[in-house]
Amino acid sequence: DGVRHRYANNGNVYLVIDEDSYRASYGWLSRWDYEGDDKLPEGFFDGAQDNGEEMTGGADTGGITFPYSMGITPVTLADKSSVDVELVMTDGKLWRSDDPDFMYGGYFQDGENYVGQFELRTLKDGRVLDQMPVQLSQPELCFYGPVTLVTADYNGDKNPEFTLGSWVWSGGNEYNLYSIDTGGRLSLLSYIERHDEREASVLLDQPAPGSFAVNWYNQQSGEDEAVLYHWNGKNFEQEE
Repeated sequence: DGVRHRYANNGNVYLVIDEDSYRASYGWLSRWDYEGDDKLPEGFFDGAQDNGEEMTGGADTGGITFPYSMGITPVTLADKSSVDVELVMTDGKLWRSDDPDFMYGGYFQDGENYVGQFELRTLKDGRVLDQMPVQLSQPELCFYGPVTLVTADYNGDKNPEFTLGSWVWSGGNEYNLYSIDTGGRLSLLSYIERHDEREASVLLDQPAPGSFAVNWYNQQSGEDEAVLYHWNGKNFEQEE
């Protein structure tokens, strides 16, 4: 187009052109030799390389580089258009149960344990529309492999909502409930203190319009108890 653009490779996951990020195939981006019609100035990518070292900090990451994609889910929006929602690991370590220094306990289980910091991103045709850090009560979150998000409309506004949660006790997870509007923007609708499910994203029971229920195991009675959340027009509140 006759305009000089700046481009870079972000973790072999995103192609950065000027100020925009585009999701790209890892197999293609990791082999890209950065050659175009004109050679870039010598040292042009030094800054990007330094940034990558800063992100990993030279620490043992379990053999993965950041940002690391934990899975992409296509989601249909209220206006029938669609976006991709991606869970991305931005820092931490992949622990495998056959690692020599692996110790069972807490969120660690057999197989792969992705422990660290994560964020959600919405993408349209590979372009990042919005992103949001995933923050729960634990300083580090843990997922056990590729994550597929499960959507529903819990508050009746026609926008898709989905849960995303991580280990909080031996019986289940804590969760956030997110919504996506027609512009691909993410918003947090509720924090769910506890739900006795172990999947990263689950479909919640809806006993009535504008409400959902989660299950808690009562150790004293030995029975499951339903805890209700109701929509107040802005977010979901737990029933007292």
